Amino acid sequence: MQLRFLVPCTMFFCVLMTIFFSFLGSRSIILSRVENTQKVLVRERIGTLQGILEHIAVKEKKLIAEILSLYGAAPDHDILMLTDQDGKVISSTHYEDIGLPWQETEFADRQVSAFSLREQSVLVNMSDDREKQDAYASICWKSEQRGLRNQICGVLYYRQNLGYHKDIALSDIYRLLSLISGGSIFLGFLLWGFLHQHLTRRTSDLIDVLERYSKGERDIDAQVSGHDELTKITSSINMLINTIYEDEIAIQRSEQRFRSLVENIPGAVYRSDIELPRHMLFLSKGIEKICSYSVAELLANPELKFFDLIDPDHREKVMSYIHTQLQEGEPFSTEYPLMNSKGETRWVLDIGREVTDATDKERYVEGIILDITERKKTEASLLNQQRMLKAMSLAAHDPMIIIDGQDNILFWNTAAEKLYGYSAEEVVQKRKMHYLICTKEDRELAYKGFEKFIQTGQGAVLNSVMEFQSVHRSGRLFPVERSVAAFQMDDTWYAVGSVRDITDRKNAEKALRSLATTDSLTSLNNRRHFLELSSKEISDAQRYAMPLAVFMFDVDFFKSVNDTYGHDIGDQVLKELAELSRKKVRDTDIIGRLGGEEFAVTLPNTERAHAEKAAERLRKAVAEHRVITAKEELIVTISIGVVMMEAGKECDIDALLKEADEALYRAKKQGRNCVIMA
Repeated sequence: MQLRFLVPCTMFFCVLMTIFFSFLGSRSIILSRVENTQKVLVRERIGTLQGILEHIAVKEKKLIAEILSLYGAAPDHDILMLTDQDGKVISSTHYEDIGLPWQETEFADRQVSAFSLREQSVLVNMSDDREKQDAYASICWKSEQRGLRNQICGVLYYRQNLGYHKDIALSDIYRLLSLISGGSIFLGFLLWGFLHQHLTRRTSDLIDVLERYSKGERDIDAQVSGHDELTKITSSINMLINTIYEDEIAIQRSEQRFRSLVENIPGAVYRSDIELPRHMLFLSKGIEKICSYSVAELLANPELKFFDLIDPDHREKVMSYIHTQLQEGEPFSTEYPLMNSKGETRWVLDIGREVTDATDKERYVEGIILDITERKKTEASLLNQQRMLKAMSLAAHDPMIIIDGQDNILFWNTAAEKLYGYSAEEVVQKRKMHYLICTKEDRELAYKGFEKFIQTGQGAVLNSVMEFQSVHRSGRLFPVERSVAAFQMDDTWYAVGSVRDITDRKNAEKALRSLATTDSLTSLNNRRHFLELSSKEISDAQRYAMPLAVFMFDVDFFKSVNDTYGHDIGDQVLKELAELSRKKVRDTDIIGRLGGEEFAVTLPNTERAHAEKAAERLRKAVAEHRVITAKEELIVTISIGVVMMEAGKECDIDALLKEADEALYRAKKQGRNCVIMA
């Protein structure tokens, strides 16, 4: 029902109900007051009559009748009668009852007999008819004939017809209610007109605005005149409409962004039933690129469940895993292959979790499905490459070792096991490389650069080849050559190193150096190396203004030794001469074989006198030495020529050797086995 009809009807009903309940309330109150008033009047009247009649003689019955008629009510409405002590009616407003016993009167009430004539005046309701009011009073008056000792007594009985008086009162009530009803109806129409003008019509305007808004109109504004609460309500409705409109715009934009986001995700967003196999309730269009089925097919076709597309070999495992995760209230993430409509296999990553609606009654699974086919291909390719690289590293002759930024060993190939004596099971993820295979000095040096390597992946040893002493499991040191490169994975730097045992190469290099600098027969410095070392000492002596001596010597009559005893004995003589010479010179002195039986010695920081004594000491030691052969003992001597380079003198080794050779020549001229100073 519309408000324009509901409001006046409601008001009219309220007026009627007000009149009705007012009537009931006023009627009861008025009648009660009428009854109480009549009771008072009855008591007063019967009391007055009692007082009057007590002083009137019996003979004055006519006067008594007049008095009773005077104090009685209107005929046919109220009854008043007087009886004597025997109950005989003496006087009554109902003349037919005079002379009759009161029990035989028309108005007799059986309850009166319950009261004694000697009772005091009492007002009591004795009638079964509640519309009547009965009262009586005992009356005793003087008898002129009998005197005061004998009184004539009787009963003064009064009945009032309340119905008559109530009818009169009700007629007054009805007239009053008629006036009230008319006035109320008139006021109701006035109020209806006022409300229609100030409430119903304005409310209708609001309803019209809301109906237009519900039909889709948004550019509307409710206008209601006035400055009352309805105006405030209208203002609030306008604010609410504007807020709802802004919220709708925001929701539309949010939905548009969500739709754009969902459609641009490289995969499919979904909502599915919680039960397995799941039936999709929502799917984004990205699923069409993955499985080649349209969204409509996957949502509308009850026979086509998404899980049916999973490869049969993986389906049971995937379903069991997802079911377990959902039962435990945990999210799930799993990879599996599925067959698209073209029969092609596509690998997907399925990530989801259980969600509930706002009422917490409906349960769903929401998640995202990503196409990881290309990633799987890349992983397979990388796996193949890893297998290939691992096979290559295992087959490599050189040890291959990979460590992380904390020096933990991550890879240890077969060659490393052979070189160091540790198996991969013993060291991978269990030992630190530098503690395992490096000396303490190298380890401390390496750890100084680890902090920089962890942060930047750079270090002094990277992209270079270095040699160091490595440690075998047995504690044996051996030289190795190491090359190191760095690579980064997941923001963590790693180092891969190749180690090569260079013991054989070092020995070969040592042998080569020995061949290049040492005389093969005597193990002394050969001529070239002797000249190099001597030139350096001469340069230092000249720089620091220090003296230096050089002397040459050879074996006297060495040719005859070879001719007599053979070249093997000659070689033995040269070897023993070289060994004896090495012992007789200082460690800082440089001794070398210049060729054949000729030798030379350079004595740094040596004065002339000391040089002569050193030469003489060597000559004497050789002369006293015996060369023991298989046949006999040989005695050999040497001749020595000594030359000095005084402090500040400019010369080179060749010049000094030339002067020493000249002094040696003079020594041979003087008979050999002697020392000649140049």
